[in-house]
This record gives sequence, C-alpha cells and structure tokens, in this order.
Amino acid sequence: MSKASYTVEEILRVLDEHGRNYSFPMLDNDYFYPGDVRLSAYADQTRWAIIIEQLCCNNRQRPREGIETYLGVFGNCVLGPASFRQVGGLTYRTSDDETLYSGRIPPSVTKVEIRGREVFFPRDPKLYKAKRIKIEDPALLHGHELMRVLLPEHREAMLATEEERRRLIPHDLPLFARLDEWHHPDLADDELVSECSTFRNLAIAMVELEPNRFRLTEKPNTHWSNWPMGGTL
Repeated sequence: MSKASYTVEEILRVLDEHGRNYSFPMLDNDYFYPGDVRLSAYADQTRWAIIIEQLCCNNRQRPREGIETYLGVFGNCVLGPASFRQVGGLTYRTSDDETLYSGRIPPSVTKVEIRGREVFFPRDPKLYKAKRIKIEDPALLHGHELMRVLLPEHREAMLATEEERRRLIPHDLPLFARLDEWHHPDLADDELVSECSTFRNLAIAMVELEPNRFRLTEKPNTHWSNWPMGGTL
C-alpha cells in the first residue's frame, strides 16, 4: 500500500498547536483529577484523526461536580471544532433522591448510576489501599476517590462508546490503532506533543499506513497515580 498523502510533520504540527493552546489532554490539569484514558487513531490515504478519551473528576463544579469523559479530537477530517466534547457521566442520589454529580458523598449513598445502570461501590478502606487510593474518610468520600475505586471494573461503561467517537469523525474512516496506555507528554512542564515518542512513532506509522510499525518505546505513564498534581488546585 502506498503512503498517505499527509505527512508526519503535518500530524505533529496539529498536535503541537493544540498542546500550545491547552486544547490537548493535560493529565495533570489542576482542575481535573485523572481517572483513565484511551487513545483511538484512525487513518486512510487522505484522512487521519486521533481521539483521546480522558475520564476525570472536575473539582470546580461543586456541589454538582462531574465525573465525566472528555474527548479530545484532532485531525484533518474532524466533524466540527477540534476540541473537547463530554460524554458519559456518573451520578449518585442522596436519601431525598436529589441527583448530584460526585463531590463529597454522604454515608447514606452506597450506589451510583453509570449510563442509567445502578452500580454498588465499596467503602472498605482495604480495597482503596489495594488500589493505591488515599482516602481521608471512608464514610465521606470525595468524587475522585469514588471514580478511581470503580476502575478498572467499570472502565468501559465510563469511557466513550464507538458510536460516540464516530460522531466526531467520518463513519467510514478505518480504525488504525487503539491504546489503553502510553507515554504522555508533560504539557504543564512545557513538553511539546511532538517531543513525545508515543506521538512521533504513531505519526510515522499512520503516514506509512502500517499499524505494525507502531511501537511504544517509553514506559507508559497514563495511570492516574503518575499525575499526583491533577485536580489539586
């Protein structure tokens, strides 16, 4: 198969532009506690797109604070503005049946709703410790603690669906690669996306239209524990 008509430089230029404009996922964003991520790359000979899903807990919307997945979409065939879109969501109900969005979770709450489905969540401190989640009070959890204890068991339900991703790009654009972990640039430390091996290697493989050429050459760092400053402002 011949190479794509776009170039590695074009892909990296687009990603760097979004990085400079703070419209590329920043895993240590002061306002969002990180939860989980997923990257989907799509490509054919003339079109390319990268969608990065970021499950996170917004710390600036109390008491209606949101546990939601944000989709950053980038490429030369994006449907609509290349920016963040929100999908999914997690809600819980208090004893008076008022629907809230995370925040401080009272002891009476023992289950949450994910995409309309009720899910029980634990308050046993041992489970939080096993998942490396530091909690102040198991009887009065924070939203980001709840989000993290539900991972990885409810990861798929909290991230985007293929239908939601396809609303952002042409339906006939083939999936090129999907990553559940990778090495992500530290944008807060002024690292460019193009300086990150993950995105350089991915751009090269996409231009060659050869998924098997893509390799992760640095240790993945996308687990939330690698970004302790996220959400702490």
